[in-house]
Formats: sequence, structure tokens, C-alpha cells
Amino acid sequence: MENNKKSPTSSNLLFLCIRNRVRSVFAELFTREKLKTMGGELSQKITVRSAGFFPEEVKAFLDKLNAAPPDPFYGCDMSMHVRNLLLKKGIAVPNVWQSKYVSPEMVKKADLIVVSLPEQKKELAELYPDYQQNMVTLKEIAKWEGAAVSEDASDAFKQDHIWEYWEENLKHVSKTIEEVEMLLTMGIPNIVKRLVDNPELSV
Repeated sequence: MENNKKSPTSSNLLFLCIRNRVRSVFAELFTREKLKTMGGELSQKITVRSAGFFPEEVKAFLDKLNAAPPDPFYGCDMSMHVRNLLLKKGIAVPNVWQSKYVSPEMVKKADLIVVSLPEQKKELAELYPDYQQNMVTLKEIAKWEGAAVSEDASDAFKQDHIWEYWEENLKHVSKTIEEVEMLLTMGIPNIVKRLVDNPELSV
């Protein structure tokens, strides 16, 4: 088993969604800003990053719908609606930003991985069993038991272009980000408790 000990100076927090263009990039930048306002030098104690992970279960489901994935899949800017929503909240957004696929190094370095979908957690745990104790869904870290927009794709399936709807439809993106912000607001204190106050505490 590889050494997965935490850094003595900071903890690594990783957010994942599928393409790293909507949910996870918003979570990364929103959480960084939130940590700055919480005091206690939390922004220095927790390093926040984001990436994408496309689980095979979701791929297979979309293949049945003939929903061809965008090309390129990664190396793209964040959704313009996410950029605008962040700016409206007074959160700084990098001028140059590209989505990225999660690497093995990112998984192994992370002290906590917060994923958007249960399918991501399941597959990541199978790929990296030594690190599955560091994986939670956003709903789990927020201790939210209600329904989630991200888990209901019925509206998208009515569209001719599913990916464009998920990432570029203003109404849908706004609704998704509103939910992510709500879950993060509930979840960030639990993240801090786990990574800073009591690293051994389970969710």
C-alpha cells in the first residue's frame, strides 16, 4: 500500500464532476473564496483543486442514447455561464483556464475527494481501493438527503444536444450552480472539520 499521509502544512481537497466545466470548477473557486472569509488561515491550510472524471457507467448510458461526447472532451474553458455567475458573486476567475482529467497523482495526493455523482465515487473506489476512504459525494459531505438536480437528467434527455444543454443552457446551469452553492455552504464546515480540525473524523 502506498504512503498516503497528509502534508504537515496543508491538506489537499479535490472536486470532481464529469467535464470539469460546470460543477467542479465552480466548487473549486467558490470554496477557495469561502475559505478566505472563514479566517484561521484556512486558505493556506487547504489547497483546493478540481478536475473531471467520466465514469464508464455514465458513458455506457449516454452511448445508448447516441449522445456523442464533445470533442475535445477536456482542455476547454469553463462554461461561460459559470464564469458569469462567479463574477457576479465577486469571485475572481482566471483569464485563462482549461478543464482537465483527473490523474492518478491527483487522486493519491488528495486528502479528500468530493465527487458530483455516486457513479464517480463507485468507479474511483474500484480504480483506487487504497484511497476510497478519502472519497465522498457532495451530498454526503453536505449531509443532504434530498433530491439533487445533478441526479435527474430527464430534462436533458428531451434535448437534441444533451451536452450543450448540461453546460451551456443558462436556465439549467444556473439551477445546477444554485444547488452546488447550497450544498457547499452546508458542506464546507464539514470539509474543514475533516481536513483541519479533526482529520480522522469520518463523514
